[in-house]
Amino acid sequence: MTLEFALVIPVLLLLLTGVLEFGRLGLLGMPIAQAARTGAIYGAMNPPDDLNPSAWSQQCELRAREVLANQAGINPSLVEVQCTYSTGSPLNRSTVQVRYPFTLLMGWSPAPSNLVIQRTAVIPVIR
Repeated sequence: MTLEFALVIPVLLLLLTGVLEFGRLGLLGMPIAQAARTGAIYGAMNPPDDLNPSAWSQQCELRAREVLANQAGINPSLVEVQCTYSTGSPLNRSTVQVRYPFTLLMGWSPAPSNLVIQRTAVIPVIR
């Protein structure tokens, strides 16, 4: 019985650690996706004028960062937000990409210890 327990417990701990890591990854991915959607919706509802596209990009980024401001486990200084507005046929589009570095709690030899969570939202402008 003791020998069986000694053989099984490392496998169970490895599985438990993997479940925890993927849970953390999913838990951080949801607010990052919400931030990208919020920024893209703002960008689609307030298209940039020809005079000041840089102010539009800053406002779009600000809206995305506001979503992540008080999220547990997210360091706002590490968040990267990129807002773009594309004109084309058939519709104009507001695109926001949010990136956040993710560090694994335990080092897995075949996997990298640092990952990047990246979410992109594209909202068409209908006006």
